[in-house]
Amino acid sequence: MNGDNSLKISFLFGSGISIPAGIANVQIITDSILCGRDCRDGIEYFEGRAENCLKKINKDQSLSPEEKEHIQNITEFLSIINVETNRFLKKNGFNRKANYEDLYYLTMQFDHIFNPEALNPAILLFLEFIEEKTKYLWNNINYQNSLQCFSQRVAKYISDVAVSFMNEDAKNTDYLRFLTDVANDNEFSQLNIFTLNNDLVLEKFFEKSGLEFNDFMEKHENHLFKKHLNISKLTIKINILKLHGSVNMFDNNNYYPNQPPLILMGTLNKIVDYSNDNWLEIQWKFKQMLEESDCLVISGYGFGDDVINNRIASWARRNSDRKIIIIHSTPENLYDKSDKLIERGLWAEMLLYKRLIFINKWIQDVSWNEIKKIYRENRG
Repeated sequence: MNGDNSLKISFLFGSGISIPAGIANVQIITDSILCGRDCRDGIEYFEGRAENCLKKINKDQSLSPEEKEHIQNITEFLSIINVETNRFLKKNGFNRKANYEDLYYLTMQFDHIFNPEALNPAILLFLEFIEEKTKYLWNNINYQNSLQCFSQRVAKYISDVAVSFMNEDAKNTDYLRFLTDVANDNEFSQLNIFTLNNDLVLEKFFEKSGLEFNDFMEKHENHLFKKHLNISKLTIKINILKLHGSVNMFDNNNYYPNQPPLILMGTLNKIVDYSNDNWLEIQWKFKQMLEESDCLVISGYGFGDDVINNRIASWARRNSDRKIIIIHSTPENLYDKSDKLIERGLWAEMLLYKRLIFINKWIQDVSWNEIKKIYRENRG
């Protein structure tokens, strides 16, 4: 994005932009995880041992009593965790219910508490409470009579169900056609898209549009359809950086059959996970590419990742001319999250000096000319 006259705008997308494509939203995924079946069609899940992953049964298939019991044990455990989590959220004034990422984070803690390096005595009473309340679910040979072993299976169940939804084909991507206008705009030397989505909606859109893009991945040497991260790939006109991984991204340094994709899942555990090499490389690339922009357009992001939020805040503070455009139909719903986006003082300051601008629409109703006009009207 070199040159004084070039447009220096980047985009940050969250899971909300995939909803018009027919990809399941957070609520559908959470509900399906809690009931042990796809809540849209009622088809049950079972653990496919040969594939080492969770699967949906075929319409002509029936589950054995053991397979049914396994999923029932998991969903009953999660229902107990869900009740306690919702009680906590309500008591502390959060106007939302627990989702699958909350449940994944809590379940992972039951495993980590048995690791002396993950010292956290603050949750000991809660652990003992859950251990006593749920031992009838995992106190048998199938789970080695261990909450730690069982919680690992539960966490994998959550991940497998979530990934199965993310892997579904996009039914429609035409609503993203404004990105074609962006890509074809001669004032753009480079279009950088940062996304927290793990699905392939953006990739499908650009492939359908016949536009070449760089996803900072390369074909996996051991598998035709798998890719591995290559953050050193040279940028081109259109670049997509997937900040939380992707359903088609795999760890090339630790290849094994039926390995799960590289996907960052959970809530506060992400802060620890970001220290791993793959995520460090992605975050460093994000910092470098964002630094080249003087405007960041955000859509579909709920500001639930503190590392991403801090990166945005640091970028905004380093230059008083930098602006954020948020595409959201009801921006007042974001005000309570302002402390998660950036410190309240910076949020208020950016609003006052028109550095924080809202487009009161959903992404499928926005045109590139509209975004560009607002950008030019508020450009420093």
